[in-house]
Amino acid sequence: MIMSMLSTLLRSRRNDFDSPAALLVTLEQEMRGSLKLGQFITMFYGILDTKRNKITYAAAAHSPVLVYRAARQPRMQRTQGIPIGALPGGALGRSLKDTELELAKGDILVQYTDGINEAFNDEQAQFDFDRIEAFVKQSAGRVLRRS
Repeated sequence: MIMSMLSTLLRSRRNDFDSPAALLVTLEQEMRGSLKLGQFITMFYGILDTKRNKITYAAAAHSPVLVYRAARQPRMQRTQGIPIGALPGGALGRSLKDTELELAKGDILVQYTDGINEAFNDEQAQFDFDRIEAFVKQSAGRVLRRS
């Protein structure tokens, strides 16, 4: 139910903001009455500008963004915001910032949920961030050849 409400609010308000951080703060304000004590939302929101080859994003405690630069090592871009609804009094707005990331031909940006890095295999080893990076590095060539 919470995700349905969030999705509806996001669709109705996304065109009102050039700032992903400002949008996330507004979503929190509008969701405040719907979140019970202890409930929170992690969220990544980005605006892709294909004319200027950049993405502007903010993240409310969501997983790091992985950026694979063509012919280089993948690199995690840590995010810094707290979860939506986690703390009262405008704490989310103080924790968020818009981050701009230039993207060149051949770059790959990967955003994922914590269900990926926290998944376990049959031997009870977690997939973790290092494996995500290794997978992207190994797979990038195949993705780029198809594009």
